[in-house]
Amino acid sequence: MKKTVSIILSVFVLALAVLPCVSAGAVEGEKTPSLSLRFIAEGIPMDNVSFSAWKIAEPDAEGKMQSKKPFDIKDISEKTPEQLAQLSKELKTLVTENGIAANDTAVTDDQGKLRFKKIDSVGMYLVLGDSKTVEQDVYSPTPFIISLPYTDEYGRLIYDVEADVKYEKSTVPPTEPTTEPSTEPTTAVTTVPPTTPPGNDIPQTGTMLWLVPVLLIAGAVLVAAGIIIKKKISK
Repeated sequence: MKKTVSIILSVFVLALAVLPCVSAGAVEGEKTPSLSLRFIAEGIPMDNVSFSAWKIAEPDAEGKMQSKKPFDIKDISEKTPEQLAQLSKELKTLVTENGIAANDTAVTDDQGKLRFKKIDSVGMYLVLGDSKTVEQDVYSPTPFIISLPYTDEYGRLIYDVEADVKYEKSTVPPTEPTTEPSTEPTTAVTTVPPTTPPGNDIPQTGTMLWLVPVLLIAGAVLVAAGIIIKKKISK
């Protein structure tokens, strides 16, 4: 019966440096390794996150890990944890820039778990995952290299391996809301001040035109009367 083990990734990668290589003959014919991941960040299951795996090395006839094309890695089984961590970053750049197809891709479920269905052979694998944004926090899985099957501290071969994903956290600053210009039409209102201040009883132009002829006639009458009176006085 296959045995499943959950391994914290940092401890697991550290173990890679001291694990003996597993030869094809050491793996029982009816047993095949499998790889499952669990991505939980700060107690939150990271669902709907895509992970991909590339087989970068496999054991030769003598049981020593040899890199596979297009990967060219020398003495991969002899590298320290620090060298493996650096190698995983370099290989991430390699597969991304060159569009190297992964051996398998899977997506985490609502519990932050997944299982690669096509990872079923002995070897070393590069695993990369997409970032997950929760509100303003971004959780980015750390790339890592893993060996299948896994040999535990008692020398037992573990075929079904479940690893906890390490990650880096960053924060995206909130974006300030932008004010969209109003598309509603506006009406300009112009206020014209009155020509006469309020309270002045000055008649407006054209309201007393009928007085003009009356005044002319009255003036003519007065002038005529003055002339007649002057003549009578002078006699």
